[in-house]
Amino acid sequence: MRRLLLVYSIFFALQLASAALLYLEKVGFHPAQVMEAYRGSEAMLVAFPDREDRFRSPRTFSALLGLASGHFLAFGLCGFVFLHWFKSSPRPQPLWPGQFFLLLAFMEAAFPLLVRYGFHFFIYLRPVVFLSFMVMATALLFQMIYILYRDRKD
Repeated sequence: MRRLLLVYSIFFALQLASAALLYLEKVGFHPAQVMEAYRGSEAMLVAFPDREDRFRSPRTFSALLGLASGHFLAFGLCGFVFLHWFKSSPRPQPLWPGQFFLLLAFMEAAFPLLVRYGFHFFIYLRPVVFLSFMVMATALLFQMIYILYRDRKD
């Protein structure tokens, strides 16, 4: 069982690294990059006329909904694993980190729809939500590794 949890931790770490690289490549951290990624180049040039046009089309509702549904499933499964692991370890852990992870995961999955169809200030909050989610997921990863080493029997 310990090997399985270690492999899961390694897999989760690789997922976090690839998510960070994909976000950096596809979206970015500047508000103009966020706006262009979700609302398209024309909307970005209206709000940020000094930025370079990359000729991107706005994301469609069906594309964003497909992205969100996959993320809801994956994040829910990860949250379930965290909560189950914390609850069933020999010395149970507090559940609030896993619950907070699920809240941030819900926000992370829903925010692209809010950026595309919501108020303008969501563009500025998108990087904050992503970074908060990544920090919380990394903290849970370290907590999982700590539990693995703390509860081992030599």
